[in-house]
Amino acid sequence: MLPFCGRIDDERCQGIKINYGLYTQCENNIFQKNLCKTCHKQSEKNSDGKPNYGTIDERMDKNYKDKNGKKPIKYSKFMQKMIITREMAEKEAEKLGVTIPEEEFEIKKTSRGRPKKSTSTTDTSDEESIAEPKKRGRPTKEKKVIENGNVGDDLIKNLIEEANKSEPKKEATPEPKKEATPEPENDDVDDSDDDEETVVVPFTFKGVKYLKAADNTVYDNDTHEEVGIWDEEKQEIVPDDDSEHED
Repeated sequence: MLPFCGRIDDERCQGIKINYGLYTQCENNIFQKNLCKTCHKQSEKNSDGKPNYGTIDERMDKNYKDKNGKKPIKYSKFMQKMIITREMAEKEAEKLGVTIPEEEFEIKKTSRGRPKKSTSTTDTSDEESIAEPKKRGRPTKEKKVIENGNVGDDLIKNLIEEANKSEPKKEATPEPKKEATPEPENDDVDDSDDDEETVVVPFTFKGVKYLKAADNTVYDNDTHEEVGIWDEEKQEIVPDDDSEHED
């Protein structure tokens, strides 16, 4: 599996396929209007008359983004996840008579951490339960509710009042003021916990529990590490590179 290398096959469907975030040419046979049956159905439903991810000629633009504003991932990211070496990729490209652009091998360093705050709404299926938004994004344990709590409150209040009646009031003796000792500044304090985080909902796929954000990003239920993107069209989790998104 290779990235888009700037070559268009006129004998194949002219639509774009997500292809694990690489956004390459659809390889299905042409059905009508230079599109396969699937891409043709999509084009008839869309107001612009194009498949969901556009036509392959649009991929000639290095700044290509899909209708959701998402850019193709770097092939280097795909290689890491699929355990593909550069030698293997270039050998396969040579067989097909194409050259993989050098920028596709670039590795962008990204800091690992908690999911970024998402401002979009959360969509859920009928099988998913809607999670109540939490300030820090991580699921928390249910808090137990104590019923008839006012009875205990009244009892404590009465005991305090009885104790106050039985003991004489003492005049408070003002304590001498102490000079405030300045605390040493700590430049190493980690403020990362003040950041707000993504709203997530429980999500089950093939019997495995995950967490899913509003932008369809899927996270591990235990470690909260990013797993990939939920592809509604394929109904599967595919790897993705968040670092390639632009605001």
